[in-house]
Amino acid sequence: SVKEGFASGSGRSQSPELARTLIRAAAQEAIRQAGDLPPFQPHPPYTLEVDTMNTRIADVASLQLRTERPAPRTLRLETDDIRELYQVLLSWMTLGNTVAPHYRVD
Repeated sequence: SVKEGFASGSGRSQSPELARTLIRAAAQEAIRQAGDLPPFQPHPPYTLEVDTMNTRIADVASLQLRTERPAPRTLRLETDDIRELYQVLLSWMTLGNTVAPHYRVD
């Protein structure tokens, strides 16, 4: 790990040089092991469940057809079509972004 988070806006990081070395070593190890891993092939039905930051986001995102609302901040979709799942996720993000709090980043 190259960074330890303490809160949403604070953490302790390794030096850039050490972080690059650690990341490079981990990436090389992952590449070496990649050939031994079987491909991930999930089988339907697919379930996507998302907990939103607040109920306003869930309110507008739940306008997307077939979206279930199991809890005040939770959105859920179950489908046999992985493309539909992806399209609904994009729709949730687009709809939710219309009411999500936006923070200025300098």
